[in-house]
Amino acid sequence: MNTEKRRTVYITHRIGKRFRWLEGGIAVERADGTLDVFLDRMPVGGWNGHILVRGDNTRPTAKDIPTTTPFDEEAMLAEEANGVVSH
Repeated sequence: MNTEKRRTVYITHRIGKRFRWLEGGIAVERADGTLDVFLDRMPVGGWNGHILVRGDNTRPTAKDIPTTTPFDEEAMLAEEANGVVSH
């Protein structure tokens, strides 16, 4: 029985001062719980390193665009309190 789940990987792409979501590849959740990510569609420039793999495999919206980096712990805690998860 195949228990692998395939999901679309989204990456943020900066255009000027704005960000948008692009499909960046696929992720496969293996039976042992590991997540295997393959990025095959990277932008030439403007990528800030954020990758999103949604559990429900729906396309992300503008609200899903992170406003912090993983190194900004205070801002991440504030976002989580407001219902925005960027990591």
